[in-house]
Amino acid sequence: IHDGMSNLQSSTQIRPVRYSSKQVNSTDIFTDAVESDVTILQRQAFFRLLEPTLRPDHELDGMLYFPIAKIKRNTAGEYEFESGFVPPILHVHSAELLVNNIKKLLSVIRAKVKSLQANNRELDQQLVEFRSGDLVSFWLTNS
Repeated sequence: IHDGMSNLQSSTQIRPVRYSSKQVNSTDIFTDAVESDVTILQRQAFFRLLEPTLRPDHELDGMLYFPIAKIKRNTAGEYEFESGFVPPILHVHSAELLVNNIKKLLSVIRAKVKSLQANNRELDQQLVEFRSGDLVSFWLTNS
């Protein structure tokens, strides 16, 4: 709630605000009083385009901005979603680009582990030869 500003939606207000009032039927859980209507504030969410010159990490008009997509203009002059943008997500599988990047990273790590393990030579079944760089390879493989 901001001082000096209207935080509650009214019928004459054009500018979007953070809350709207709502009547709910409520019971008193501590006494045997009858049910009554209580006015509560309900948070409102709305979509708003952010100007390209403004930075979303600053507080703007007392609102919080949460990027859900980036829009760009293609060569034909039409608007399209930017494919490289990954919005804040709760689950990794929500963004296909992120899943593909993680799969690529895991395959690179697996290949590196195999190459580090291939450097260790076994002379006998009970004897393993270690070189000076093998300690670093061990920690890179097992960390």
